[in-house]
Amino acid sequence: MGKDEQPRSNEAMQQQLELQLHEQYAINNNANLSSMIAILVSVVAAFGVYGYVYIHSENIFSPDFSTLILPKKSCSGSETYYLDVVVLMVMVLCVILSILKYICIMKGYGQRKEQFIIYAIRYKYYHQHPNEMKPRIYPPKYHPFGKEGADIPQGLFGGMIRIFDFIWLIIFCSLLVKLGLNISSCGGFCSSYPSTTGIFELVCLAIVTIPCFVSNCKYEKKKICEYKILQYNYRQINPRDYENKTSEE
Repeated sequence: MGKDEQPRSNEAMQQQLELQLHEQYAINNNANLSSMIAILVSVVAAFGVYGYVYIHSENIFSPDFSTLILPKKSCSGSETYYLDVVVLMVMVLCVILSILKYICIMKGYGQRKEQFIIYAIRYKYYHQHPNEMKPRIYPPKYHPFGKEGADIPQGLFGGMIRIFDFIWLIIFCSLLVKLGLNISSCGGFCSSYPSTTGIFELVCLAIVTIPCFVSNCKYEKKKICEYKILQYNYRQINPRDYENKTSEE
């Protein structure tokens, strides 16, 4: 094989490698996109049902557990719910959001882990020619190093994780508004029987939501630790120094 044929052969091999990596990334990305669409549909549906119940609910608790619907109906003719239904909906929503957030954490941090492997393979073939690390296919900063906070999970998953936290905040604030109106109007806690049912339901809400929130936080911290360990293990191919050098030039 001549001298001119050897560089062409290496270039063809490198191009084939990039195409294979890009194809695999596209497959993974399409699968993650399908998961993201399913997650968004689930969030919108769950939040829509909660909004409907919240709008058509009163600020009083049910006198007992035998009924959750008020005898009267709203002006639009739809059913009116006791405050118990809002509390139960918050409980269900917290479980659903916790599961969906768990999936986003798993997908987002898992995809970043795959990026370490992809970058390591590319580095193995391009480290002798640093200029070639400016890829033809991947964006210039397509590497997993130096990510912080919501940027550690790759793609939209990091944003969705923060959106779940924001939705949780909205849900609990809206519930506090209902409870505040209940107390101020003396429609619930100032009476004997609504106080019993209301407090029991709120205790159940705390028993369900606190473990969900704590488990999500622990799982996310675990994934952050795994990311930092990977970043340390792959520190010899960290492109930060090279990027700083080229930016100064």
